Amino acid sequence: MKKSTLIFLALGIFFVLFPLFSDSLGAGQDENIFGAAQILSVEIGIIFVLIGVGAQTIKEDKKSKKEIGQVLEKILDLPVFFWLLISFLFLYILFFISPLFLTEIHIRYFQKYIPNAWTPYIGFDVEMTVSHINAWLSEGVSPYADGVVPYTPFALALFTPFIILGYPAYYKVLTLITILSYAVSVFWLPLAFLRKKEYGILALLGVVGLFSYSFQFELERGQFNVIAFFFILLAIYIFHYQHKYRYFAYIFFIIAVQLKLYPIIFIVMLVRDWRDIKNNLKRFLALATLNFSLLFVLGYQLFYDFMEQIFKRANMQSSRYEDLSISGFSYYLSEEAQIIATKYAGIIENIFLLLFLSVIFAIIFQLYKKNQKGFNPYLFLIATIGALMIPAASFDYKLTILVVPMMLFLYNLPRPISTKRKAIYTLFIITLSLAYWSTLYPYEFNQVKPIYLSRNSTALLTIFFSSTFLYFFLQGKYHNIKNLKE
Repeated sequence: MKKSTLIFLALGIFFVLFPLFSDSLGAGQDENIFGAAQILSVEIGIIFVLIGVGAQTIKEDKKSKKEIGQVLEKILDLPVFFWLLISFLFLYILFFISPLFLTEIHIRYFQKYIPNAWTPYIGFDVEMTVSHINAWLSEGVSPYADGVVPYTPFALALFTPFIILGYPAYYKVLTLITILSYAVSVFWLPLAFLRKKEYGILALLGVVGLFSYSFQFELERGQFNVIAFFFILLAIYIFHYQHKYRYFAYIFFIIAVQLKLYPIIFIVMLVRDWRDIKNNLKRFLALATLNFSLLFVLGYQLFYDFMEQIFKRANMQSSRYEDLSISGFSYYLSEEAQIIATKYAGIIENIFLLLFLSVIFAIIFQLYKKNQKGFNPYLFLIATIGALMIPAASFDYKLTILVVPMMLFLYNLPRPISTKRKAIYTLFIITLSLAYWSTLYPYEFNQVKPIYLSRNSTALLTIFFSSTFLYFFLQGKYHNIKNLKE
């Protein structure tokens, strides 16, 4: 008799006979529950017996062993979309269905789904910005006087016409522009980067992103990260694939930087050939100079006030769970979890910054060494994580900008050949997918996420390390990016 058959039969007999001696173990104190438990035990035992008998009827030969190996190979050959979907469904049940339907006798709808902090009304961020601009124009009060508005003078100039519309009209306009920017950025522009048009991952990430916590947070606050990222993506596309219009790419890049500052990180994406060092440095210097010059667009005093504000915010450590910056993460480790001493919090930030720069330089070095030209999806994803985590007081509404870099990254992962490498590859795809999907849900909504996922910086660090590993594991190869156009 087969060993597997003996194991299943032994388990089956144990569960069938267990009710006979369970009284002596004190399991029969509640008669109703005990009776049901007896029946359950017998049913489980019968299932094990049937499996054991079935296993005995299967003839083992070399062919069957080979078929088992083929099944494993087929599982590892499943497309990225499958693992992405499975990981999404797993966290959907864990973080959405479970707290909404499985923990109470009444459905508890989205109470505190969006962190309310101290905001008394919808569109608070844009309303505060416009009201500060209005106070500056009418009363001469600097919009940076109370430390609430962190945006550049150029951004304030762009938002000044909103005064004509009044609140809430301009908030509604901003919301519609944000949705349009998302639609173009997610459902159209990524296809322009791909050699082979594929829609599975695009549809899944794009549609789910519309209902994500971060996108709702973006809309609720009246933020404009999605708009800034739209300009970045448009700039990158034009620079690489419509190069004769590259000056428009520079304009879009400058607008994005003036809106949010952190898009300056994406300057590394405005390179077609890393061996053309002279022209690359000239481009970087020109863009940096133009962006700095625009800080004086409303005069020296506002420039000075803005810079003072930025330096103050650079040293912020937020206690808010929706802060996804590395400084917020170090605050969590030192002040909340108390895993490290407070005096070492700054070291965590420096270590991450060093790792981030090291990975960026490693990718660039490989591009230079292998003379790879054009758009690189690995570099794009790592730069996006830097844009999310490096600025101090960086909040969850920015997570929406991660959709497209994740999409282009997943579309371009080549599959390894050997079974062992496929297994490692699949493990990291699942890890990366679970980390990404976890960002769809807030911590504050009944606190359904475990404490170590309370800040989305944990998920971002997981994506950072997983994607970095995959880059070196796959030797920086990608297969679905269009060639450059002159």
